[in-house]
Amino acid sequence: MARPAIRLLNAFIPVLCLTSLFTQLGHARSTSANGHMTSCEQVSQTDIEWEKGNNPWDNVPKDNHRIEISKGWKVPNNNTWVLIGGMVKFDGYHDMTAPSGDPFEAPTIAPKSSIASRMNGNTKFIVRQSNLNISTISETRIGEIKTFLEGDFAANNYFGDGNQTTRHYISLNSICFRLREVYVETSGFLFGQTATTFSDREANGYTLIHNGVTGHSQIRLPMVRYTWYNPFLVPENGSSRLMIAAEAATTDYLQYNGRQNLTTNGPSGSFTNQNVPVVTQLENDTRVVPKSRGISPLPNFVTQLRFEKKGVGHIAFRGLARYFMIRPDKTTSIKDVGWGLGVSTRLFVTNSNSIFFNYSAGRGIGHYIFDLPCQALAYDATTKNHAVQFGQGIILGYEHYWTDHLRSNFIAGVSQVNNARFLRTLAQGRKTALYDSLATDGIGQYSNDVAFVNRRIQQVTVNLLYKPRAALEMGVEYTHARRTTINGQNGIAKRFQMSFMYRF
Repeated sequence: MARPAIRLLNAFIPVLCLTSLFTQLGHARSTSANGHMTSCEQVSQTDIEWEKGNNPWDNVPKDNHRIEISKGWKVPNNNTWVLIGGMVKFDGYHDMTAPSGDPFEAPTIAPKSSIASRMNGNTKFIVRQSNLNISTISETRIGEIKTFLEGDFAANNYFGDGNQTTRHYISLNSICFRLREVYVETSGFLFGQTATTFSDREANGYTLIHNGVTGHSQIRLPMVRYTWYNPFLVPENGSSRLMIAAEAATTDYLQYNGRQNLTTNGPSGSFTNQNVPVVTQLENDTRVVPKSRGISPLPNFVTQLRFEKKGVGHIAFRGLARYFMIRPDKTTSIKDVGWGLGVSTRLFVTNSNSIFFNYSAGRGIGHYIFDLPCQALAYDATTKNHAVQFGQGIILGYEHYWTDHLRSNFIAGVSQVNNARFLRTLAQGRKTALYDSLATDGIGQYSNDVAFVNRRIQQVTVNLLYKPRAALEMGVEYTHARRTTINGQNGIAKRFQMSFMYRF
């Protein structure tokens, strides 16, 4: 299994060597006759500083918005500056196990006993994580007004009738553009869509795979947020920040629909499983999931308190409150509340070493932990009973700078949910269930069988990243993930990836 990874690595090493050679040649040409660097050389050396803790698809650091926008264009006869940016990202990856999707999707790893787990050895090149963004900043009587809009090409390519169970790809190279973030900021207020206030990007680690390591809270939501800068006294070169937000809410839950007959792919063809406990993942966006009976009477309330000291690092304390409602019929209303707490930090041990830690947990935290979608509640449609599920996610990582141009990340993460008792009871008799279901589009989709409800996701990622110039970056990465279902079935995913990124 390791041979394809070795071949890709051997092919990529000359690229790194050639890039390093061209970098050294450029350095020699820009050095003056007296042996001192020119002013242009000094600027490039300054720009080589890494954006520590930022994910590779985040092009405009939010705390440095004013500095970045000064590189843009001034609108004539207007106190507004505009900056257009983005990233070209090429990824080549090889799955040593069953395919895990373009954005690495640990929750859908095929269990070892399934037919899908035999489809190992897939290699793919993609550019879907390239993105574009537009930033503006305006000087007005009430102060600065900032805007930001970003999108990428990582949307699902559903054409034709738009039904997810009958995907029609016009071409492998035809990819849809999607909105990621759009917001306006002024006087401490933010209106729009961006990463949830419950997230801490700098404590997630830097990965080449698009979704990062399991355990984080990096979801994007529409919101109204207020940020109070320096509400508490801090030491010299330090700062504090309190954020309070009302964010878009959803009642995300698993619904047990009773026992049904499911058609499944077996070793000798398709056959029908009799009397299978069927579970559906639902949320209250009825345009996508018409069967959902969930609603959200109130937004989610989220807060974060962050302390930071230059050269030392930061620590953040986070909290959220949620309100759930399910109305399965005209006379029944299921109501409950959920909450979540989190603590995260990144500490710079030396100039070349930092460690980071991110922990989130709560009753009904659900999709606020990235790999626990639709796991806030479990609802039994046959008895109209429900249970709010406790979920948690943790990330632990270490970042090391080998040189000014070369660094590595070592990251481990776990996402876990305490499944409702009635789901565990139903799943006990399904330990030999096969994974592929014709009714759910086969590989890569969640099966409706209760046996494939997730209990735990574990993941380890190691990478080596080379950055010869501020805008140019390339690297290699290995990811190993393990999925454990509610009845103890396990699936393993192994991916080797190389990436090339150019930011503009």
